[in-house]
Amino acid sequence: DQNAANGQINAGGRVDFTAANGKVRIGATAISDTGNGPRTLMAGLDLKARIDRTTEVRAEVAASRSAGLTNTAWLAELEHHDRHLDVLGYARSMDQEYGVGQATGAEQGRRKYGLDLRYLVNERLSVLTSAWLDDSLTDATHREAMTMHGEYRRGTNTFSAGFSMLRDHLSDGTTASSTTLDGAVTQRLLGGKLEVD
Repeated sequence: DQNAANGQINAGGRVDFTAANGKVRIGATAISDTGNGPRTLMAGLDLKARIDRTTEVRAEVAASRSAGLTNTAWLAELEHHDRHLDVLGYARSMDQEYGVGQATGAEQGRRKYGLDLRYLVNERLSVLTSAWLDDSLTDATHREAMTMHGEYRRGTNTFSAGFSMLRDHLSDGTTASSTTLDGAVTQRLLGGKLEVD
């Protein structure tokens, strides 16, 4: 795609390659964009591979260059779903000045590792947990976090209880921690159309 803006040309393109009967896909993307500042050149590769019917691996790596500076971003994800277990493991990183303005402020300048898990013990009882490490790439701050909740369904009622823990390491060297406990009872009425906590 090309368009002229203020006499300058922006351009982008993508190529995909599929193999193993569609189970593996490799893509390459390149963009040249001026936006409201100096021209940015960006190139990236991405991979998606289905290991089996329940498991998929995804990976991306990219770099952008503008005003003589190069910034990078990458991610890796492993996702699995079966009758009892849903898992998403991930790692991702993005330099502060990466990209051509498509990234959100919450993602830029951060590196994060995490795991999301849901285990179905039986048709009534399930356990959900998430844990992650979130590091700043621009200073010494980082966060460690974990949440765990259990849900029990009986008839039209759902009972849940759990906890959340956060520990923030601040730029001045101090640490701030918090732990919260929570519980709830939800009742479904009108055939599930209305939920009351």
